[in-house]
Amino acid sequence: MKGRATMNRFWRFTLAAVLTCGILVGCGKVQNDDNLPTNSGNASQEQDQELQKSAYAPGERTETEYASEWIGLRYTLSGDMFMATDEEINSMMELGADEFDQGNLLAGYAKITTVYEMMAINALDQSNIIICAEKLPFSAMSEEQYLSSVKKQVEQIYTDDSITYSDGGQRDLGGLTFQEMGYLVEHEGTALYQTYLVRKQDDRMYGIVLSYSEEAMLDVLLGGFAAF
Repeated sequence: MKGRATMNRFWRFTLAAVLTCGILVGCGKVQNDDNLPTNSGNASQEQDQELQKSAYAPGERTETEYASEWIGLRYTLSGDMFMATDEEINSMMELGADEFDQGNLLAGYAKITTVYEMMAINALDQSNIIICAEKLPFSAMSEEQYLSSVKKQVEQIYTDDSITYSDGGQRDLGGLTFQEMGYLVEHEGTALYQTYLVRKQDDRMYGIVLSYSEEAMLDVLLGGFAAF
């Protein structure tokens, strides 16, 4: 029973991590994003081709790999990990919304699209990775400002828990530089580490959330990333 209670608390934290993806939208379902630019009578064919090249497209998944040509990154699962389907991510997010009563986070920015591209989970220790891409309402928003908003939402979610933040900074993944924010959440004897990595590209913020129970697991989780 004790092990089940600990696992339930771990998943409570994990569901909360899902809610921090798409901070300007709050929680919601996986959405299809038809964001490809359309032809304009004033645009040349060369300009249109350049727009098509830079347009956002969600990454693709197989049972063992995630790959995003748009961001230029791929992730290969270890033998103990498995991919969650879109339906499973939807189900977890609906549960998270009910459990954490985050209705107040849904106000405003109703038309902003957040795509939950991947969730991969380790079957043995429940450590996991969530990847999302959020369309920003204002192009001038920086990665640091975005993480400040993430921090505020983390503190709204974990109101009854102890939160300890680690030093921020930058981290390279697959030749790309991400801004990093890490924190430790402690609740009734359960400790959970979470690391949030963000990179701004075009009009979107690309976010990676990693949840794990021991500090040493972070390097293991990050080891699956490589250049596209």
